[in-house]
Amino acid sequence: MMRHITKLLVLLLLFAQPIFAQSFTMNEAFLRGIIQMNTIQPTLRIRMSAHGPLHTLANDCEMHVAGTVQGGSMGNPPAIVVEFPNWCVFNPQGNLGDNFETLRQKWDTFATSNLDNKTCDVRGFLRIFTEHATGGGGPTNPDHAYEFHPALSMQCANQTFSFGNMLRAFPGLRHISNGAASSCLSGRGLRVRFLHNRYEFTEGGGGTCGNFVIVRVSAIHESSTMAGGHYAVVTATANGQTTSQVGLYTLTGSPLDSWLAQVIASGGMGSSTKVIHGVFTYNWHSIIRTLRNPDGTLRRPNQLTAVQPALAVIAYGETTAPF
Repeated sequence: MMRHITKLLVLLLLFAQPIFAQSFTMNEAFLRGIIQMNTIQPTLRIRMSAHGPLHTLANDCEMHVAGTVQGGSMGNPPAIVVEFPNWCVFNPQGNLGDNFETLRQKWDTFATSNLDNKTCDVRGFLRIFTEHATGGGGPTNPDHAYEFHPALSMQCANQTFSFGNMLRAFPGLRHISNGAASSCLSGRGLRVRFLHNRYEFTEGGGGTCGNFVIVRVSAIHESSTMAGGHYAVVTATANGQTTSQVGLYTLTGSPLDSWLAQVIASGGMGSSTKVIHGVFTYNWHSIIRTLRNPDGTLRRPNQLTAVQPALAVIAYGETTAPF
């Protein structure tokens, strides 16, 4: 009888723990290249193959552009998707005012002329997340874990395009529910090891984390200023009740980047809070800190090693709390 009870307790304990499964890989040479760039907004040369339809504000207000990084593989899945912010409200000249159908046609023409089958140097935040790592949606949304999200500029041959002024959080922009966001913040984990001559990452816990999220930031802990913006570890809540530590990235030129710079300079937030609408990402700062030795060489852990904090939020703009 005791033997059966013991087995039952073991099974219950196992099922109570997050199940970690391999989610994506990263080549060591690619990681070295990202570290050497030393910026929140790296630039990669991408051969872009095809663009999808423009999404509405209630979806994500973006257009998916599928591509392949040139000059070496990132890892698996090998594809990358480029997503420019708020094309459903801005026209290609950077102005507001057109209706969605007009914008859909204008951006389709722009993408056909300037993106499809073009090789461009794209700059922005290199997001890592896995909601589309399997079961991809065709040639414009292939299986991928790496995204330029948001992509803020690109240079294609002799043409330069800038979208930095479009980085905002418009009312009505999609976000996952408070409960889903809170579960993700408190439960999602990421682990890494070096196997088969590459870094393998496994994820688990936290339910379905989704994409856009709203969090209220109440305290800032460690922070740093880097080319392309600022980074901090913050205390945040997504439901007004439970708090978690999460990374926060703000991008140069945005109002929230100016805010974070001022907070860092003044030594903290005091009793104030800030409600931020952004996008979940796995945390580059934590990944690099986990894998880099003090002398700059890279570790090759043969056992799964926790990346903490696993998650970060890429800030789009300030908003009002839905909780």
